Amino acid sequence: MNKIRELISDDQFKCYQIAKYLKCNETIIYDWRDERTLPSFDNMIKLADYFAVSIDYILGRSDNDAECHTKELVPFPIQLKSILN
Repeated sequence: MNKIRELISDDQFKCYQIAKYLKCNETIIYDWRDERTLPSFDNMIKLADYFAVSIDYILGRSDNDAECHTKELVPFPIQLKSILN
């Protein structure tokens, strides 16, 4: 989970901004950064959205933080229509 430390860094203002975005206490952000606790699945998704990276990147399963940027998001109704065809 060192990726969370890299993303959050030691910048107090950045921790404040993340906490405000996630609607949680800054202490929780510091705990994630310092690997005392792990974010819930919902918060992991929000972190990935906030930093525009994949969850695999946050989990350390990928070193490529640009994976998320290169994939075009296809709206679910279009995906469903494609699956049903």
